[in-house]
Amino acid sequence: MELLLVMKIGELAKLTNIPASTIRFYESKGLLTPTTRSANGHRLYTQQNLEKLQLIKFSQSLGFSLNEIPLLRNENDELNHTVIIERLEKNKKKLTF
Repeated sequence: MELLLVMKIGELAKLTNIPASTIRFYESKGLLTPTTRSANGHRLYTQQNLEKLQLIKFSQSLGFSLNEIPLLRNENDELNHTVIIERLEKNKKKLTF
């Protein structure tokens, strides 16, 4: 049986070194959604949210804008590796000139 890690926004922020305000901003853009809310309204996050947040930061490091990040997933919600590879190749060409 897998243990489900549940954390509040402050814990997620500390774990990822990303400010809670940035996490809320990503939520407002539709890039990240809390798994659920506690009885008193606190956002609750799981490992899946943590991984999605890491993907957002990784995508930004490759030069993807926040508007482009949703395009990195295909219709099955899997990563579209072709788009990522094309961006890496584009970045490589910029570095060689």
